[in-house]
Amino acid sequence: MSYPPAAVVGPQRASALDGYRHLGVYKTGDTSRTSTTTLTADPHLSIAVAANAVYTLVIRLAINAGATPDFKWDLTAPGGATISDYSYLAWGAVSLHDYGTLPLLSSVGVAVGDGNVRPLTLWGTLVTVGTAANLDLRWAQNTSSGTATILKAGSSLSLVRIG
Repeated sequence: MSYPPAAVVGPQRASALDGYRHLGVYKTGDTSRTSTTTLTADPHLSIAVAANAVYTLVIRLAINAGATPDFKWDLTAPGGATISDYSYLAWGAVSLHDYGTLPLLSSVGVAVGDGNVRPLTLWGTLVTVGTAANLDLRWAQNTSSGTATILKAGSSLSLVRIG
C-alpha cells in the first residue's frame, strides 16, 4: 500500500491511510517488580506490528528504582525484525544524563536508579519482515533487591508507520 498521491488535498478517508497511522499504548497503572532480575514483558507496553513494515519508535518511561536494584530493559519483536539507530537517554548517577546505542534483541540497557522517579526515553527505527507479532518492552531489576523497582503509570510506547 502506498500513501495517497501528493496532489490529493483535503480530508482523507481512514481507509486510504490504513496501515499508515500512529499506534500507541500507555500504562494505566504502576507496575512494581521486587527481587527479580528476569526480564518480563510489561503488561501495558506491548503493541501489534504488521509484517513487512517500517516504523519510527519512541518509548517514554518514568521509572522509580533504588540505587541497588537499578532498572534494566530490552525489546522483543517479531522474528527477523531489526531496529536501527536504537538509542536511549536516561538519568545517570554520575551525570544528569546517560546516552547509549543498543542493538535490538541482543543487548540489555541499564538505567541507574537513585530512589526518585526519573525519565528514560528510547527511540529508533523498527523494520519488520514476514511475520506480524507484538513489539514488547521487557524490564526487571538489574540487581535483585527487596526494594521495588516501579515502572510508573503514564509511560508510553508509540510507533508511526513510515513504510
